[in-house]
Amino acid sequence: MDDLNSVYHSTQVAMAATEDDGDELELASAVQRIVAWIINRVIEIAMLIPVIGVIVALLWQAQGSKDADLLMTSMMGSLGLVGLLYLVYSGVQVYLMSKYGQSIGKRIMKIRVVTEDGDKAGFVRNVLLRELAYGAICMVIMLGIGFLAELVFGTSDNVMATMAVNGMVEFISYIPTIVCLVMLFLESRNRQTLQDLLAKTYVVQV
Repeated sequence: MDDLNSVYHSTQVAMAATEDDGDELELASAVQRIVAWIINRVIEIAMLIPVIGVIVALLWQAQGSKDADLLMTSMMGSLGLVGLLYLVYSGVQVYLMSKYGQSIGKRIMKIRVVTEDGDKAGFVRNVLLRELAYGAICMVIMLGIGFLAELVFGTSDNVMATMAVNGMVEFISYIPTIVCLVMLFLESRNRQTLQDLLAKTYVVQV
């Protein structure tokens, strides 16, 4: 099986590779990947809508009550519902990514994640490396930046200064996402994002 790095680049497709069965793999477009990401985020937000409704209803019901336990029970129940929904959602996503190399969004957009050799990415590359390890690395970097900012600027009583530092750290936290977005359009780099480079994967059309 030819490595995807060494295949021919045409003007019609960004990259193609030949698998053992003779089928060709074509890189997913930037639009396909962006839409797939948006679909996943929309699903996550949509799951919160009924939960928010339940929380509002429970808070309204408990508004005139002096029973603090009732309010606490209502809140814990609502948080438990949120946790259950996300647990089910995460389970479905992990299954699809491990077995088919697709999140729900990628499945709808008919794209999938493969290794640099065109094989199935599987749980280790698609879930552990592209999602969990990448997320953990970004989190550690952001925590480190926040810690350094606190050391440099200290704990100031100046509200505006504190807001400025927090805003700077917040902006820096979006840099990996912005970098990945730019990389999606780099055909010369096979549209590999930071996640793809970490896991040594490509996203291709089904």
